[in-house]
Amino acid sequence: MPSCAYQSAAIDAALAAKNIDPQINEKGTRGHPLSDEQKARNREKSRTRSRVEHVFAQMSGSMKALYQRCIGMARNAACLKLTNLVYNLLRFEQIQRLQLHVVA
Repeated sequence: MPSCAYQSAAIDAALAAKNIDPQINEKGTRGHPLSDEQKARNREKSRTRSRVEHVFAQMSGSMKALYQRCIGMARNAACLKLTNLVYNLLRFEQIQRLQLHVVA
């Protein structure tokens, strides 16, 4: 499957062959800016995408945890599980401290 951050005919065809609904942002070009409907769809897609990307940004930026230096799959899996645990504890503390209300 082709790798690209934005929609293209090749990516749409590859996703359709696998019965996957494309959730890739559309991109405007020079002389053909995005319509208001395309911008609204991109905004909806980005809401979900940003929630996932913020987790990985925290892990890679502050925790330096996405680069594993363990030998063996079992140790790497354990390190990733501990990283997830630490992230969840950090997030729990932040929610408690700021008294955020999480919507399920």
